[in-house]
Amino acid sequence: SKTGQVLVTDTAGVMRAIRAVIESIPLPEKKAETPAPKPELVVYPLKSADPDAAVKVLEALMPGARFVRDPKANQISAYATPAEQAAAKQVIEQMQTTDGPADQQARFEVYQIDQTDPRQTLATLQPLVPGARISVDPISKKVAAWGTPADHELLKKAVAQLASETDTDDRQVEGYRP
Repeated sequence: SKTGQVLVTDTAGVMRAIRAVIESIPLPEKKAETPAPKPELVVYPLKSADPDAAVKVLEALMPGARFVRDPKANQISAYATPAEQAAAKQVIEQMQTTDGPADQQARFEVYQIDQTDPRQTLATLQPLVPGARISVDPISKKVAAWGTPADHELLKKAVAQLASETDTDDRQVEGYRP
């Protein structure tokens, strides 16, 4: 270990010369110690990127940072230094392209329903596709849904099945002429 000391033993005359040489050596400039930047928490909303894939990429690129996915809120929480946050933001922005395969992009569709209780229809359909956004218009008896093609496939089958259950009702309209 360095102590910053020199031990010299000699006569007084030589000691004065050694002292003059040592004093003529310039002292190294002390570098100001900058503390390491403190990590901070930032939440990044995701528009089209897959939270699981984004976290895997971010963890591979920045192993010192912590990333947590929240698929329900469709966001990623990042606990990292400001430099890592800037890099994470760039990575997430690159992953948020809407140029993905057309068969995986979310889209809007409307379905006609014939059930008498639209709220019950919503309560039935929403658990089938938790990632989709569904609303029911009780006046026009239509279901509006924003979701992936897989979500719409499930919704289409469920609405058809609900309609067929309604069709098997024993109600019948008959007309009589006098």
